[in-house]
Amino acid sequence: MERTYSYYCSEGILFDFCQGKRLEGRLLNSAATLSLFNPHIEKKARVLLTFYFIDLEPVQKDPFFLEPEQLRQIHLHEPLMLLHNTHYALKVEADLPLVTQHTTSDFSPFAQIPNDMETVALYSGPLGTRETAWYFADTWMGSNDQRSWFEYETLSISNPNQEAADIRLKFFGSHATGEKVTFERETHLKIPAERMIAVRLWELPETQFKGSIASNGIHDKSADFSTWLRSSIPVVAQKTRRAYKQFDTAIHGVWTVIGTPCGGSDSTFSGGQDA
Repeated sequence: MERTYSYYCSEGILFDFCQGKRLEGRLLNSAATLSLFNPHIEKKARVLLTFYFIDLEPVQKDPFFLEPEQLRQIHLHEPLMLLHNTHYALKVEADLPLVTQHTTSDFSPFAQIPNDMETVALYSGPLGTRETAWYFADTWMGSNDQRSWFEYETLSISNPNQEAADIRLKFFGSHATGEKVTFERETHLKIPAERMIAVRLWELPETQFKGSIASNGIHDKSADFSTWLRSSIPVVAQKTRRAYKQFDTAIHGVWTVIGTPCGGSDSTFSGGQDA
């Protein structure tokens, strides 16, 4: 049986605050490119793309061939490629190993130069026990969004399986600011089969840190913490932080990272399986 190689990315969204207007083929607020390189010197690769969403059925694009030692860039912001303002995760499948990368850019309306760009190498499958638990060492809750500059973090988890995933999230405090941060640190989520979820971490009650909330319910100070998740089946987890300016819908800074997998008895983390 011919082997299939798979690659995953859990965080993508094409922001559109301009009612679908376009500049040079892209949405006025976003651009996204999937770069695929076939390093084989003789064989062409057969490639299949699948996109997963929060509430929609998966979308599978027609398969295509990637010639030997060739790069193909797929502009996901092109008309009819993906919906606007909709989170997506993606899976790349091929019959040969590929080099894969997902790059996004955010723009102010009608601007030619992006405010930011971020890129991530897709996570290589196949998915198994190791991908049933993930760590993020650097998670952050910013101060309130009433300030001139504020930042939000989203935890995106994709479930490409044929069954639902039960997710357990735990948040660990830190001494990063010189004093221990304590808070209620556990929550549970469910992701339907062949769906993804974008967890708005700043809205979770479990990240409302003691001592950081003013009487009006607004965050008064920032806090650093770590995140761990455990899933009933293999998933892929990715975290993204976006920065905004007050009274401005555009994104002005962003970084993203796929987590560290730590599930199963072969985990290098002593607490990876049952923490």
